[in-house]
Amino acid sequence: MSSDNMGPLPLSMLTGKPPVDSKVFIAAINEYESFNMNLRGTHTDADRMFELLTVAGKIPVSNIRTAIDSECTADKLRGRLEWMVSGRGSKPISIWTYSGHGSRASNPNQPSGYSEIICGYDTQSNWPGQLRDEEIWKYLCRLPQEGRCLSIFDCCHAGTMYRTIPNEDITPRFQPLGAILPLGKDDTGTVAGVSYMKDEARPAGLPAYIHIDNELPGVQIAACDDPETSGETMFQDGNPNNLYWYGIFTSLLHETVLEYPNNTLVQTAIGIFEKIRARYGSVQQTPQWWCRESELDRPVFDFSDQLS
Repeated sequence: MSSDNMGPLPLSMLTGKPPVDSKVFIAAINEYESFNMNLRGTHTDADRMFELLTVAGKIPVSNIRTAIDSECTADKLRGRLEWMVSGRGSKPISIWTYSGHGSRASNPNQPSGYSEIICGYDTQSNWPGQLRDEEIWKYLCRLPQEGRCLSIFDCCHAGTMYRTIPNEDITPRFQPLGAILPLGKDDTGTVAGVSYMKDEARPAGLPAYIHIDNELPGVQIAACDDPETSGETMFQDGNPNNLYWYGIFTSLLHETVLEYPNNTLVQTAIGIFEKIRARYGSVQQTPQWWCRESELDRPVFDFSDQLS
């Protein structure tokens, strides 16, 4: 995969050894089986993520699996998550990114009061085709603490796992759902044993959108907070043939890492937050960053601890 609209990456990002025991899964859904709210920018998101991970993250192409549109049914997403967490060594690198529709359902068992939902290609107005954050969390909890997991969600209600903005130039990535399974249950009827992310004490001066949870297996990045909206928009350089859509957050992550590849997670998070405010002032979109405290001072795509 490639992004024809971006220039070459700086040579400084091409140094170093590729990480070992790495598995990457990139999922992007523009066209859904039943929805009448198809998207236009998720494929560009996938291209940009692929570029960041292979160059900035030095992930071998052979270790990356990409799923687009109909390849992203709920069961296929589960299969890729199972592939990502199975058969790993003691210090694996596990990365997955999702761009597409999201939603949420009331759940009094969650600290936020909601379950966040990823909408698979086959999502209907009831449960089939959906993945709740509780189910995703159970996969991630199987990864060794000594490894490093990077999860990036550019979808609606992504704060602890949303894409809509009331603007004619920005397309929503939120899918309202009808009746769903009873609260707090997944397709097996239970979410027993799930522990939720907790926001631990933070270092002085740390922005409120960066959260510390030292039991996480790495870093989780969400395009915006739970109750907020997020979006995708278009770019045109004057040539009508160069019109394309992209996710606001993924685009800014790509841009910021290319501009400052050695910035720490905190510096990257602040840079993206400031760019959203400067370029999309009316948009209430605050990306959320969850990580272990040890991740704060390292670049987001730095996997050097896993090198052998």
